[in-house]
Amino acid sequence: MKSLRILYFFLFLSLSVGCKKNKAITYDNFSSNILQIDESTTLISGEAYTMSASLGKKAKLKIVLTNLSTTSAIWFYSLGSDKNWQISDYSGVTQEFYTDETGISSVTMFFELGVGSQGGPGSCRVDYYENSSSITRSKILYW
Repeated sequence: MKSLRILYFFLFLSLSVGCKKNKAITYDNFSSNILQIDESTTLISGEAYTMSASLGKKAKLKIVLTNLSTTSAIWFYSLGSDKNWQISDYSGVTQEFYTDETGISSVTMFFELGVGSQGGPGSCRVDYYENSSSITRSKILYW
């Protein structure tokens, strides 16, 4: 009887770990991935960056960029570079990026300084919704 309980325990434990593993989200660790870089890093205007994540089965990820700039600084993504992201239109303040595709989701991003009388540096808040309808973490990017 005791060995049967131990067997059930290990079966339950392996199923629990397997379920968590299925919803895993990892961020490629390279210097140009805005989801991985440290928020103390200043982005270079006009340089190409990626927004890249690798999702396990049943994982969901939403990224919301919110423009904090008091200038006309903005970001944009390269059309045709998006792989597995559903991307909303820019609202004038926010833009949402969503994926629930197993494997790698990536898109090429650019961050531009403001021009003209509204010129200057920019900043945005990056909110992560990792398998959740609530923010799981947040950071600020500057360029």
